[in-house]
Amino acid sequence: MLRSKSAKVVRPARFGTEALELFNMRSYSSEWMVGLSWVDQVSTALLLAVACNVVHPVRTREVLVLLLIVPWWHFLHSYFGFYRSYRVEGISRVVSSTFTATSLGFSSAALALWLLNCRELIIAIGLFSLLWLLYAVCLRTSAYAVLHHLRRRGLDQHQVCVIGSLDQAEEIAERFQRFPEWGLRVSAVGLGSPENRIYVTFPDTNEISHSLEEVLKREVIDELLIAKPADDLAKEFDAIELCRSHGLQCRLQFSPGFEAPAQRVENVDGKVVMTVSGLPHKLASRILKRGMDIILSATLLILVSPIMLCIAILVKLSSPGPILFRQLRAGVHGRRFEMFKFRTMVDGAESLLHSVAARNSMGGPTFKDPNDLRITPLGRILRRLSLDEFPQLWNILRGEMSLVGPRPLPLHEATVIQGTFRRRFSMRPGLTCYWQVAGRSNISFEKWMQLDIEYVDHWTLGTDMVLLLRTIPAVLSGRGAY
Repeated sequence: MLRSKSAKVVRPARFGTEALELFNMRSYSSEWMVGLSWVDQVSTALLLAVACNVVHPVRTREVLVLLLIVPWWHFLHSYFGFYRSYRVEGISRVVSSTFTATSLGFSSAALALWLLNCRELIIAIGLFSLLWLLYAVCLRTSAYAVLHHLRRRGLDQHQVCVIGSLDQAEEIAERFQRFPEWGLRVSAVGLGSPENRIYVTFPDTNEISHSLEEVLKREVIDELLIAKPADDLAKEFDAIELCRSHGLQCRLQFSPGFEAPAQRVENVDGKVVMTVSGLPHKLASRILKRGMDIILSATLLILVSPIMLCIAILVKLSSPGPILFRQLRAGVHGRRFEMFKFRTMVDGAESLLHSVAARNSMGGPTFKDPNDLRITPLGRILRRLSLDEFPQLWNILRGEMSLVGPRPLPLHEATVIQGTFRRRFSMRPGLTCYWQVAGRSNISFEKWMQLDIEYVDHWTLGTDMVLLLRTIPAVLSGRGAY
């Protein structure tokens, strides 16, 4: 075990139960941004209506033109980063992006109204832009105040792995502690050259592994921060590429004389860093995806609640044991969450897995057996029709899962996923994906992983809608469901 005599950084006190530990590990910023984006679209329409009514009554033709401004306004603000969390730059960057997007929005809307001979509305658009600026700054200031409060209390934390010296890690961790509203915490450090690197936990410096990939498998890591001299940064492209292949955000601490394809440059308490890899999808699309998850999961929970009640009664009467099966699964970047299903096996089935492991028909770490003796008679029916998955709508509503995405794996299976296949953990796990519509347990484990990577790399909202529609006949056929 490595020790540092100068270590001054201590972790926040742990909560008393595992449930609170899991709660503490959740990230809330994206949920806030999703909610605020929907509030903003409604507010945009209302402020636009107020501004137009103040100037003069709007004619029918003008209403059709104004309706196009709402999605255009949302697109511009998403494009200029209005819905990013800005952990280290805060409200000043939000105000700046708001002014930029609003100025461009007003200019483009005024030009369109001029060309469409709706020139009377240009004054209304100017009034609307002023109202929007006042609304956006006030709402975002309040939202960031709440997020900062949560982060100071240890919630909404991002776990950072620092590649550099232990002294640098301590300096960075102390900087993070001076600004707890950032919600950043150093949890691991990579010491030494790339050829002889050792990764340790922080601040207790217990050895984890000599491989960054192993660290990403064993620990929850949201970001990688490479703090190396300019002459050494060129040697870290393997780590950068690994982050890119895993869908993990990677930052370089800027040094003069080093050039890299930065996605964006940020000022972190006087230290200039640049992000060179991260999530492959646009934030606006992720916001729309989360909004669709919330609306559809809430609606489905209401519609299927009578069916869920009947299933719960049948499960309780059919065999001894709890109604729900709860299991820790790996979510985004390996973050643990408790997944819910209706129990389809005998009580204590997990402890019997070693006795039936030889019957695995799928290969790989996932166990599948079409004649698994642990499954109850009622459980076979529920599995065939995928009715046992209904409780996961609650996981989706809570933000731990999505309607469409790679299936969440148990922790012991997630830790053995290697290489580019780990990029599947860069998105929320889902209720359905390509695997479900392609035959589920009838396809090989490697093919399953390839399908997940295909989804992560080429995901669109249209893809999600198609997969949801294809899931219905796939479920009714029961193919590969056991």
